[in-house]
Amino acid sequence: RANAADAAYVISLTESEQNLTLCAFFENARTRSEAGFRIAVGIGHALAATGVAVGEPAGRTSRVLRETRMPAVVCELADVTHPGLADSIAEGIRRAVEAADDD
Repeated sequence: RANAADAAYVISLTESEQNLTLCAFFENARTRSEAGFRIAVGIGHALAATGVAVGEPAGRTSRVLRETRMPAVVCELADVTHPGLADSIAEGIRRAVEAADDD
């Protein structure tokens, strides 16, 4: 769907079964999505700044990460009710995109 909609990014939010928030980007044995990695790092840092327990960004090959043409990130959220969650995610994306523009 994201490919058909010509989306710029895909950010998928799911509820984690663990007490740790993880953000995943596409990575396999040969390559990784650098933009997806930067966005996953940016979101993770922004969430950690609000007190959310965040693990290191994880490279994965799930379908949504593998089959999209644009950068994609899946965030498994430990606490979907955390205050400021949406603002933190948006801030992390903004920082990652701005940093890429500076490269």
